[in-house]
Order: sequence, then structure tokens, then C-alpha cells
Amino acid sequence: MLKRAHYMSSTTVTQLLECAGVAIQSSVHSKLLESVLRYGAFAYMGDESTAVSNHQFATHCVRYLDCSEKPIEAFTGLTELTQTKAEGIKVCVNKVFERAQVDMKKMTSCSFDGGANYSGCKGGVQALLRKTNPALFYVHCRAQLLQLALVHASQKYLPIKCVLNIINALYTYFSRHPQKQRHLEVEGALSGHSQKLVQPGKTRWLSYARSVAVVLQQYDSLLVTLEHEHKTGGDLASEAGGLLLELRKLSTFTVMYYLDIVLQALSKLSKLFQSSCDTLQHAMSSTEGTVTLIKELTYIHTYINKFNVLSLRSSSSLTFNS
Repeated sequence: MLKRAHYMSSTTVTQLLECAGVAIQSSVHSKLLESVLRYGAFAYMGDESTAVSNHQFATHCVRYLDCSEKPIEAFTGLTELTQTKAEGIKVCVNKVFERAQVDMKKMTSCSFDGGANYSGCKGGVQALLRKTNPALFYVHCRAQLLQLALVHASQKYLPIKCVLNIINALYTYFSRHPQKQRHLEVEGALSGHSQKLVQPGKTRWLSYARSVAVVLQQYDSLLVTLEHEHKTGGDLASEAGGLLLELRKLSTFTVMYYLDIVLQALSKLSKLFQSSCDTLQHAMSSTEGTVTLIKELTYIHTYINKFNVLSLRSSSSLTFNS
């Protein structure tokens, strides 16, 4: 019987995954407990998300020191939420650390995003946790703060706002029409830059950086594809033509190219904030360096030269308007 068993049924695979999950969770709990007993402290990070099944879950992570005093971040549980109010989430947090046999009074800090149910100073999870431990220190996720600052700045500066709207429109246009997406992929493959467009999102960290970078890499392919669709696209010809006109503006490319440099620097800073082995001093110095870099970006002629080179590479006969 066992020789003929392939263990590929959905039931068996699910059971194997659940067993692996229990083993990994037990290992994390034992290491966390050992650290708390040795150093008397740990930090908690939590978030809330909605699955494709529309069920809401709370994710639980911990940060602790190993035997060599190196900071370790570990995922310790996923709990389905029957309600998203702070009281219900607090009950889930309690159960997580009860299973780990860790005293929650040893929690020295907690970190969440800016959602009121988590970060509220009066009725949020952090306020409820502070009732158990008055010395608890709350940290608003620095990576999310950087993303919020980026979104706020992009809405204040009209040229950047327009460029992001164009990128969103490009993503929508090609994602709705698989045949046009394949045409773009073929053009990209011919030029050596075949990547799917990335939708910029206000709440997804680093999505702006990826969105702008991919459009720049495929700029010539986008021009050729949109020109073809404008001539042969039928009902969608006007939409393709509008996007084509925007991309042919020198101002659009200049802003996008400048934005790419800024976003790549901010992307590195965001990843630094998310690093588990970084120090506050390093983060502060990196932040100062990023600010200095952005202030010193004055070489506009580089963008224009880049634009001229790119237009020569394009296989289309388009002329670019200023």
C-alpha cells in the first residue's frame, strides 16, 4: 500500500502543510520563550489583511534577541478575525502568546500601521496592550510613514500626480486587454526589456518605484505598441492615442525619469527600515544621505540626453513633442 501512495491528494497535502506549520510555530515559540527568559523582553508587530476569500486575518510577528544578541524577526501566527475592532484583535494577541507561554508583560514595544483599530491612542490595540503594560512603547511603522509621506508629496506636485495617473492608465489599458498585453510583451522582448506593468498603489510599499521603473524600461516598446493600437485599435483607438500623446511629451519623460531616481533612493531607504538587523544610528544616517541626494539632483540635461537616445532606439517614426 505505502509503495503505491503518492501523497498528492488535496487532503493529504493540506495535512502535511498543517503539520509543517505546527512544527515551525513550535520552534519559533520555543526560541521566543528562551529569549524572553534570558533577556526579559521582546517586541510585537501586528497587521490586518483580507484574503481573496474576503475573510479577514490578523498577522502576528515578534522581534527578539538570540543567544548572540542578534535581533531576530519571526512570523508567529495568523488568526482569522470574527471582528476587526481593537477588543477582538487584542483577544487574538492574548491567545497567541498564551500558546507560546510568554508573559505579555515582557513586551517592551509594539509596532503597527496607522489604522485606528491598531494605533489608536485611546481605544486601539496599542492602548489596550498598554493597560497590561504601562511602560509599553508604540512605534508607527517607519516604512509605512515613508510611503504616506511619498503619497502626500505626489498629490501636492501636479506634474508628478499627472505622471502617476498616466502610469495607472497604462496599467489599466493593458491589463484589461490580454491581446494588447501580448503585443507589448513581444515588443519588449525584441528590445530586451519584457516586463509586466506594475500598478502603483497608495498603500503598497515600493509599488511606485517598481511602476515607474518598468514603464521607463519599456518606454520605446510602449510608444510602438500604442502607435500600432491607435492605428488599428478600433473602438480603443482614441484611448491608445490619448496615452500615446502623453508619452510623447518631453515633460512626461523628464518628470518620470527624475521621479525614478528619487524613488529608487527612497526604495532603498524603505528596505533599510524593514531590515531586522539595522540600527537606529544607521537608519538616521541613511535618511540624511537620501535627503542630501534628492536635494542635489540638478542635472536636468542628463534626462534630456537620455530621452534623445531613447527616441533614436525606438523603431517607430514618432516625433516627441515638448
